[in-house]
Amino acid sequence: MSHEALLLTYLREQWPLLDQLRLGVWVALHEPLTEDDDQAITPVRKAWLLDHRQAHPCSAVSYKIFSEAQTNPGAGGRFERGSARLAPYPTEGHYYLDYQAGPLFGEAWRVRIDEGHVVRVRGLWKS
Repeated sequence: MSHEALLLTYLREQWPLLDQLRLGVWVALHEPLTEDDDQAITPVRKAWLLDHRQAHPCSAVSYKIFSEAQTNPGAGGRFERGSARLAPYPTEGHYYLDYQAGPLFGEAWRVRIDEGHVVRVRGLWKS
């Protein structure tokens, strides 16, 4: 299984509020980070809409529209969908992974792929 598929499966299995987020979770794969980055600030390479069954590929433009609506204070229906971001680190098999399910509920981890499993290496932030 590819690293992308493993990370998407991990998010689906670990997502803390998937049942409460009736519209699913947007997931963005960003361009690679530097070894010291602790947030995914690089451009989006790919995007998916994750639901209970699978990850549906979407355009990066669709994700951009979603993320801009989430940051617009006048946007209605905030956080009916969650968001998650992934980005590879230079170290092979290491990734930035975060999720946000509301303004005060989210966390970020550095994870690694180890023998087909996603393993948390270090917490980066939590809200």
